[in-house]
Amino acid sequence: MEERIARLKELIAIQTSEGNWNYDPYMHGMANGMILALSLIKDTEPAFLEQPKKWLHDKVKGKEQIISLNEFEKKYQSDFSAETESN
Repeated sequence: MEERIARLKELIAIQTSEGNWNYDPYMHGMANGMILALSLIKDTEPAFLEQPKKWLHDKVKGKEQIISLNEFEKKYQSDFSAETESN
């Protein structure tokens, strides 16, 4: 049982990391569900994560994603061109 609790704690650490739990409501709920599961196993009060003021998936949308893709293409265009020419 201790090994299972340790594994659950590892998974909770991953799920509650920055950029994961606060990405969208689903990931937030997943984190809180895992926290609840551990508290039920250990018979303790859960320390739920509160909803962030803004979800990360709302911060990067539309134009910002296009700009990021264009920057990626510019940065690596020569790499792709070189591979295509050599083949």
